[in-house]
Amino acid sequence: FLEPVSSTFHGRDIFAPVAAHISLGIDLEKFGPQVFDYIKGEAFEPEKTKNEITGKVIYCDRFGNIITNIKKSDLPENFYKNDVSINIKGYNIEGISEFYSEGDKKKPSAVFGSSGYLEITVYLGSAAEVLDVKIGAPVVLSIN
Repeated sequence: FLEPVSSTFHGRDIFAPVAAHISLGIDLEKFGPQVFDYIKGEAFEPEKTKNEITGKVIYCDRFGNIITNIKKSDLPENFYKNDVSINIKGYNIEGISEFYSEGDKKKPSAVFGSSGYLEITVYLGSAAEVLDVKIGAPVVLSIN
């Protein structure tokens, strides 16, 4: 680890040095004892029914895009982007756009981002601010 290990930059002070050492072929046992009593985090998989996927907000990026845990692969292969509606915090979005720029500058829209997750966006604005949404907020995608 880099010294001193800061309380806020573990990526730089712990994870990056460990990854660098692993890339050099250093045995994992050299990093310390194996941990068996770790705390398993909450699952991020959305709940699915035939016509509905209920997920949640997992992240808001620096642009104000709201990233959900609903993946494009969660939808049926033959779904049509105009045949879905998304409800988040009482706001209803009809259809999924292909690009961020297709959205209205004032109204939230939906798009599948480059990582494959459903995002709620406001073109040239912040969906997180417009909707005042926080991590963990429910998101319901309905297949019409």
